[in-house]
Amino acid sequence: MSELAYQYLDSTVYMETEGNVTRISFGQPTRQTPRQQALAQPDHRDMTVAPLESYEQVKAMIAFFEGQGLYREACLLTFGFCTGLRISDLLNLKVSDIITGTDPLAFKPEIDIREQKTGKRTVTHLDSVLITEAMREAFVKYFKTKDDTRLDRYLFTTQRSAGKKPMSIRMIQIALAPAFTAVAPHLHCSTHTMRKTFVSIIHAFASQATMTGGGINPATACQIALRHADAATTLAYMGTMKSGMLSLRRAVSDFVLGRTVIRNLKCEYQWELRDD
Repeated sequence: MSELAYQYLDSTVYMETEGNVTRISFGQPTRQTPRQQALAQPDHRDMTVAPLESYEQVKAMIAFFEGQGLYREACLLTFGFCTGLRISDLLNLKVSDIITGTDPLAFKPEIDIREQKTGKRTVTHLDSVLITEAMREAFVKYFKTKDDTRLDRYLFTTQRSAGKKPMSIRMIQIALAPAFTAVAPHLHCSTHTMRKTFVSIIHAFASQATMTGGGINPATACQIALRHADAATTLAYMGTMKSGMLSLRRAVSDFVLGRTVIRNLKCEYQWELRDD
C-alpha cells in the first residue's frame, strides 16, 4: 500500500491523499515526512499520465465542479483543455491576460504570455492561444464569484491571498483529485491530464481532416500545438510511438500465423524510363 500525504486545514481537520483519492479526515495532525510531501506533489515528468478518453468525460469533469458552485476549478479545467498550457503557466495567468478592462466581456483575442518552462511566447506565426467561446463562458461564470477582479490580480487564486498570489500546483492537484476519481477512476490522471487531453483532441480532429482530404499531418499539428522542438518528443509524449510500435509487433505475430494480407517480404521497385 502506498504512503499517504496530508494537507492540514486547521488543527483538527486534514485532507488525506493517496494517488488520485482524497478524503477529509479528523483528528490531531502529525508532521509530514519528506516522502509524504513528495506524494502530494504532481509529477510533471511522468509520461504515463493519461488523457481523458471522451467528450463525456471532459464534460463530466467540468460539471463535477460547476454542480458544486466551484467555478474556479471549472474555469481552470476549461482553460487547460482548450489551451494545452502547462499547469504552471495556467496558474501564473492574471486577469489582465484575459480581458482588456474592468468589463468582464471585453476579452482579448488571445493569451500572450511567455511559457515558464521553455521561455517561448504563446503568440506565434503558427499557433496562437486563442481565447475561445468555451473559455469566455467559463471565465464569465467564474468572474461573478470573484471578490477581487482587478487586472493585476492572479486569475486562479484563493480568497486568503486576495489575488496577490496564485494557487499552488499542489493545491490544484488535491482539488482535482476527487473529480478524476469520480470520472475516470481507471486512468492515471494528474494536472497534466488537461494538457494531454488537449493534444488528444487536436490529434483526433487533425486525423479526421486528413482522412477527408484536408488539414495537415496530425503529428505535425500536435507538435506545433505543444510547441515541441521535434516530432519524436511529441510522439513519445502522446504515447503514439509506443502504441504504434506495439501494433507493429502484433502485426508481426499475425504475419507468422498467416493472418495478414501481406505475404511477400521482398521489395522490388520499378521506374519508368524516359523515351528520348
